[in-house]
Amino acid sequence: MAKMSLYYLPSCPYCQKVLQALGELGLDAIELRDKRAEPQYEEELQAATGRTMVPCLRIEREGGDQWMHESDDIVDYLRALPAGS
Repeated sequence: MAKMSLYYLPSCPYCQKVLQALGELGLDAIELRDKRAEPQYEEELQAATGRTMVPCLRIEREGGDQWMHESDDIVDYLRALPAGS
């Protein structure tokens, strides 16, 4: 599985939707990056995507990172991962 990080805010309902899916799917290998608690995460989002909107899933692969912003898209992507990922 590619290395993944979720940029989020605990108070964001869309972030909570993604966090709930992570729990249901048992995807505890995804690093959680609270952009309010750690300001460098907000800077990373801005530099990479041009915006600071959360949730945002960063998928790190050889050849470049993919950044996914919409909660429904993130949940659909996570649900489509092979079992045991």
